[in-house]
Amino acid sequence: MNEWFGEKSTQLDISGLTAFGIPVSTRYGRSGEMVEMVEFAEALAKERLEGYVKNVFYDSKADICDIEFTDSRLQGTPVDDAMLAAAKKTISQFTWHGIVQHGRSFGG
Repeated sequence: MNEWFGEKSTQLDISGLTAFGIPVSTRYGRSGEMVEMVEFAEALAKERLEGYVKNVFYDSKADICDIEFTDSRLQGTPVDDAMLAAAKKTISQFTWHGIVQHGRSFGG
């Protein structure tokens, strides 16, 4: 029997995909991490903000999601604020312009 919930257990056969035009990936193929990233991408797409995010990577080992932007000059703009609000609603723990942020509770 497989140990599905071990630290390095892979829960998905894929560890990366493209959601709403945004490449998203998770180090250990954790299903909860993938759900959070896909929900983030969907929230951005609903507001037509997906083009501002270059890549999203969930580091399963560190339990933090790294969000890479297409343009660093967005920091502090209304677009940046709207994207941060989406991240806080969908992702548990993430870096935002190099600062650790906390959003929804895992599984919330």
